[in-house]
Amino acid sequence: MAGRPFDGAMEDLKDKGFLQGDAGGPPVVIVATRDRMSAKGCVGGAQQFKTASGAKGKVILVDQGTGSTWDGLGGVAIDGRLKGRRLQEVQAMTGFWFAWYSFHPTSKILHP
Repeated sequence: MAGRPFDGAMEDLKDKGFLQGDAGGPPVVIVATRDRMSAKGCVGGAQQFKTASGAKGKVILVDQGTGSTWDGLGGVAIDGRLKGRRLQEVQAMTGFWFAWYSFHPTSKILHP
């Protein structure tokens, strides 16, 4: 999914636990919270992630290039060559489109 914009579908985020892509800027990784009701965003950099197994709703990511394992929500590599490295957190919010649009009427939805 890297290199493709987000369409903002919470159902996709709830199912997979994370989304990776961009919206015209640096690649971003969006990771669902354990309850899948909210999310956190980080700059993904060069990493291309895939999901690994996670206990009790915890999203564990694996960097396809290095095999490093990441705590998705914490944004930190917990094992492998990149252990200890942190992703830069980005400002993000979870909300309803109509609420956002009422304050930002020139916004556009990006579809993959």
